[in-house]
Amino acid sequence: MKQPERKTSLPPHALWSQGPQAGKLIEEMNGIEVREEDHLRWLHRGNDAVESVINLNHPCELILPHSQAISLFQLFNTDAKSALNLGLGGGDLLRHLNKTIPELSITSIENDADMVRLHEKYFADYDTENQRCPQAQDNIIHIDAEHYMQRYSDKDTATYKQYDVILIDLYDDLGICPFVLSSIFLKQCISLLPENGILCLNLMLSSQEQLQSIVSNLHSLSGAIPLMFHIPYHPNIITFCSPAFPTMMKSDELITRATTLDSKNNTNYAVDFTRQLIKDNSSRFLKKQ
Repeated sequence: MKQPERKTSLPPHALWSQGPQAGKLIEEMNGIEVREEDHLRWLHRGNDAVESVINLNHPCELILPHSQAISLFQLFNTDAKSALNLGLGGGDLLRHLNKTIPELSITSIENDADMVRLHEKYFADYDTENQRCPQAQDNIIHIDAEHYMQRYSDKDTATYKQYDVILIDLYDDLGICPFVLSSIFLKQCISLLPENGILCLNLMLSSQEQLQSIVSNLHSLSGAIPLMFHIPYHPNIITFCSPAFPTMMKSDELITRATTLDSKNNTNYAVDFTRQLIKDNSSRFLKKQ
C-alpha cells in the first residue's frame, strides 16, 4: 500500500519535516532508537515509522493520529473497567488513558524486552514541573501476543479472563504482525469480549483483499459488521468491532459523544475522526429525518 503524504497540525518540527532520524539520539537498543528535539521525544526502529511520541510538556497528550483514533473506543463502550493492550511501544495510550480513565485497569502485552526497558526509562510516568502524568498501575507482561492469546483465550481454563476493551497495535520491522490477520487470532480476541466489549485494531494493509477478509472474519465471529475508517493522509485503517453493534447507528448520537470526549479531555480530534468514521461507513448510519 502506497504511503500517503504525511500531514499534521503540529508546528514545524524535525520529527515531521525532516524525518524521525533528524533529532538527537538519546539511546539505541538493538535497532530501536529514542530521539529527542525541543519538547518532543520519540521512539522508532531506525526507519521512517514512528511508534511513539511524548510531549515532554504535556506527557499524557496523544500526538500520533493512530493513537488518537484508537482512543475513540470510548465512543462505543462508555463504562469500560478493563483493557487488554496488545503492543506496548512507548506507552502513549497508557499515559493518556491513565489520566482520562483512571478507573480503567490495563494489561499490556509486549514481546520485545528492549521496548519494555525503553518505555520504562523514557516514556512511562513522566513528570514535569507543571504537569503530572498519573502513576500507572498497569500490568506489563513480557510475552508474545500470539502465545498470550493461545494461552488465555480458552474459556475452559482457569486463566481465562474477559476484557471490556482489546486494543491491537502489533508491528515489527516488516510491518503488521501476520498472525493479527488470521481468523484464529481474531476468534481468540472476540472470545475475550463480553457482550458489550469493543475490539480495536490499527491496520496497515497491502491489499483490498486483506481488508475484505478481515471484515468478513470479524462479521462472522462477532455477529456484527465492524466499523472501519481511514485516517486522512495516513495509511492506517482503524477498525472497531463489538458483538453489541447494531445493524444501523445514529450519527448525531455518535457526534454528541465525540464532542463530549473532546471537551472532557481537552482534545481536538474526536469529532473530526468520528465524522470520518461516519463518512467511511455511511451505509451503516441512519439518515436524519
